[in-house]
Amino acid sequence: MNGQMDRIIKLYTLGSVEIDTVDKMMSELKTKKDSLLKKKLSEEETIPPETVEMIRSFDWENASLQEKIGVIDILIHRIDIDDQDLSIHLDF
Repeated sequence: MNGQMDRIIKLYTLGSVEIDTVDKMMSELKTKKDSLLKKKLSEEETIPPETVEMIRSFDWENASLQEKIGVIDILIHRIDIDDQDLSIHLDF
């Protein structure tokens, strides 16, 4: 989203887009961004207590690379990268 906002601003500075259009597009993106952030925060609130405890008690300093990968593999479903946006989808 931040990348889209940057591109809109660049288009305006180049004179390709009128300010009214910029305002409308930025407002729509901000609304969408706020909605996604709210959804993400609500998803984070649903992390099972046993998962939270596992993460807290895991010995990251002394764990092997394979053990660290195993924990991360349990937690993360997929990672999406789009321009400057990064989305991490958890497995719960």
